[in-house]
Amino acid sequence: MDISKAILLLRKHRQGTLTDQERRSLERWYRSYALSRPRHIDQEEMEKRLDEVWNTLLETDDETAVPLRSNSRRWLLWAGAAASLLLMAGLYWWPPVLPTADPQTNTVADVLPGTARAYLLLSNGKQMDLSQEVSGILADENGVTVVKVQEGELSYQPAPEPTTGKPVYNEIITPRAGQYMVHLPDGTKVWLNAASSIRFPIEFSGGQRVVDIKGEAYFEVSKQFSNGKRIPFLVRSGQQTVEVLGTEFNVNSYSDEQAIRTTLVEGSIKVNFSGIRGKEVLLRPGQQLQYIPAAGKKITDEERLTVNTINTQAAIAWKNGYFRFDHVSLEELMRQICRWYQMDVWYDGPLGKHEFVGKIERTATLAEVLAILEAGDLSFQIDQNKIIVTRNNHGNL
Repeated sequence: MDISKAILLLRKHRQGTLTDQERRSLERWYRSYALSRPRHIDQEEMEKRLDEVWNTLLETDDETAVPLRSNSRRWLLWAGAAASLLLMAGLYWWPPVLPTADPQTNTVADVLPGTARAYLLLSNGKQMDLSQEVSGILADENGVTVVKVQEGELSYQPAPEPTTGKPVYNEIITPRAGQYMVHLPDGTKVWLNAASSIRFPIEFSGGQRVVDIKGEAYFEVSKQFSNGKRIPFLVRSGQQTVEVLGTEFNVNSYSDEQAIRTTLVEGSIKVNFSGIRGKEVLLRPGQQLQYIPAAGKKITDEERLTVNTINTQAAIAWKNGYFRFDHVSLEELMRQICRWYQMDVWYDGPLGKHEFVGKIERTATLAEVLAILEAGDLSFQIDQNKIIVTRNNHGNL
């Protein structure tokens, strides 16, 4: 097959219109093309050829299609729902190779992706499994109606008349392999990622709106006014408090991550820290704050707070149905995967350093995801609820 035919098939692959026969033809051509090229070439020549193949074959403005420039191993990957593509730039591996079509390679059994799953904890202590409830009214708390709108979406409809007295709280908890969206009583929309929770009053009163989260959540905050002034919205996550006037942002505060990452998509927010006296950070759209809580770490306050301009789509990809990796380590990548597929990870010996760039649809099964990653110098096995990661022996890699 000539390169013009390959380009046509690759375009169809990206559009999701590739037939099974065309996919097999493209995979055979890709593997044959790879085997016809020398593997042991110097770094400069390898990068030049990799860029030529990448730019020639993809001919796309897809934001993940960027040349790789590094002396360390970096993996560039792109995956659709039914097929996958991976490029790896390494010292001794070239050029790109499509993984085999069999998603069960090196696995005992496949694992399905996460779904719309969450638990609702009412003020009276009753816990409801939202995945088991039919759509409709689930509860009435002080006149506030809790409605399951559809699978994966919950809505709080305010009481006809505001109530007084002690605040009444609800909590929504997503397990690993779960995700959910909720409309808060003030109209704010919140998306919860896997292994996350949000605790909030069923009625906001007073001069501010306050919620507490664990894990990761994306907010579209509704603007609220009282006597002509905006009512601030506060999101507390551990030692960090985000103050909002009306905006869209993401907070990643998983306990197994080194830092709390707050990413501003739209509007403006002010972040305060109970662990750093008198310090606050103002974020502009496109900026991400990384805050390292104290937790016994011997670092200065300046080192604990860093602000960077990033591609916000990488931070909120989970909300839009993707894993998206922007130069993330193997360990961080595996933490994301384990949360979504309800798995644990075990590393079999030293693996070296890896960086991943690209995206994979979260509707893929675990075996499909691991098949993409296995095209390089790593192997994965699924052993019940554990992913075992090992390093292949490829010379000096």
